[in-house]
Amino acid sequence: MQIQTLERLTCVTTNKDTYNGQPLYKTMLTAAQKHNLMQATATKGLAIVTETHPYQTENPFQKQLQPIVVQTIGTPDNNALFLKELTAALADHIIVKEKIETINTGS
Repeated sequence: MQIQTLERLTCVTTNKDTYNGQPLYKTMLTAAQKHNLMQATATKGLAIVTETHPYQTENPFQKQLQPIVVQTIGTPDNNALFLKELTAALADHIIVKEKIETINTGS
């Protein structure tokens, strides 16, 4: 069993958020792959409440406003490069950075 200390980044966006004509979550996933992050996941949520947006729930007429949670896992160095590339794209978003430990039980 091997334990490794990494970082997890979490950001909430929507389909309405774009960067260079592409949905922001896709831009983030592409950058994560480019910077060799160990994992990147985008999950569509059901509801969101933020300081600047009222309570939003799933509405067939407002699919663009459904929250998308993007989480990445990588080394501190790779995450730093990832964030540096996306500084302009994520200017209006909150990013949560957490230190995590991963356990590899394989051989």
